[in-house]
Amino acid sequence: MKNILLTATGSMSALAVMERYKELGFRVHACDIYDRSWNVAPAFADEFFQSLPASRGEEYLAQMLRETAERKLDYLIPLTDPEVDYLSCHKEKFAALGCTLCTPEMEV
Repeated sequence: MKNILLTATGSMSALAVMERYKELGFRVHACDIYDRSWNVAPAFADEFFQSLPASRGEEYLAQMLRETAERKLDYLIPLTDPEVDYLSCHKEKFAALGCTLCTPEMEV
């Protein structure tokens, strides 16, 4: 079973994205900057953790890399623009951990 992390699970698309990946057989990990009790989507995730906001830069990156390694994530899908913008330039760090960061290339 493949492990996937969806970020910003308080966002409008999170529940639909989560449901589809679960239908496809993924183990869905979720995170958000707010407590899990603040929205419904995390209740449908297999695992949840509270993340730092992407605006915290290096601290956010360190947390995402640590969670990627600990959870043995195969894919990381950021669901909001600030996360995509920040993480896109660090694809190689996730690849070194065996995780595909699902964002456009930096040039895009």
